[in-house]
Amino acid sequence: MEQLQLLSSLSISDIKKFDGTNFKFWLDEIKLWCDGCGFSDLLEITSIKNVNADKKKKLKMLRARILCFIREDIREAFLEYDLPSEIIDQLKNRFDKQNHICVCMRQHHQYFDLKFDCFNSTVLTLIESILT
Repeated sequence: MEQLQLLSSLSISDIKKFDGTNFKFWLDEIKLWCDGCGFSDLLEITSIKNVNADKKKKLKMLRARILCFIREDIREAFLEYDLPSEIIDQLKNRFDKQNHICVCMRQHHQYFDLKFDCFNSTVLTLIESILT
């Protein structure tokens, strides 16, 4: 019960609200706060099955805290999720631009590698035809 009181009494007012552009920073702040309170394990729970009543209370309070630190117009789309991990995963899928940039850059490199391979193949074929 002490942890539950700690969760409800600790202020996380220093955490800047998630605004759609600051996902990595916001998530780091949420994780640091959870680490400091001893609630990191709650962020890892992906199913409510086999979770005892005390932990369910903690999950519900943590969910509410996390939702409070999401800008109101964004928050509405995530109210349907019951677990903190679900909210974070959905935010990550929608707003983690760093992940999106990496995927785009990888696709970009693959495209140019393919173009370069085609060019090399064409040049080698042309050289072979000239030499023979």
